[in-house]
Amino acid sequence: MRVMSRTIVFVVVVGTTLSLCAPSLLRAEGLKLNPGLWRMKNTMKMPMLAEPRETVTETCMREEEFTPESLVKDGNGCTLTDLDVSDDTMRWKMNCPGPMGSSIAEGHMTVTDTTAKGAMTNTMNMIGQAMTMHMEWDGKRLGDCP
Repeated sequence: MRVMSRTIVFVVVVGTTLSLCAPSLLRAEGLKLNPGLWRMKNTMKMPMLAEPRETVTETCMREEEFTPESLVKDGNGCTLTDLDVSDDTMRWKMNCPGPMGSSIAEGHMTVTDTTAKGAMTNTMNMIGQAMTMHMEWDGKRLGDCP
């Protein structure tokens, strides 16, 4: 049970990281996203939560380089198994094998000059127990960075 708890925490951290890094993730892969101050609302739903958990972050996005692979490079052996970028939408798939189970996350993000919307579903199978976590992102460009 302790391994399952650590894996769930890792998956939540990856999902939160994606919500914070989504604008730069998109820019680095060719989707147009205006640099500036962005507000991202992250909504997480999973069976262990009585209600959806929402967080809102504001991030100043500059011209820094960022790749999707950097999200998983130090993360419990997770690998980015699929990445597709076309027009204003990006889709990805991530696999996280582990000694007591595995996790597969699939997500997408669509952007315009002033908005970013997306979702990710993470299906986990830990010690014979299945659980699904769903995250949604809703972002808006607020203006120039302070």
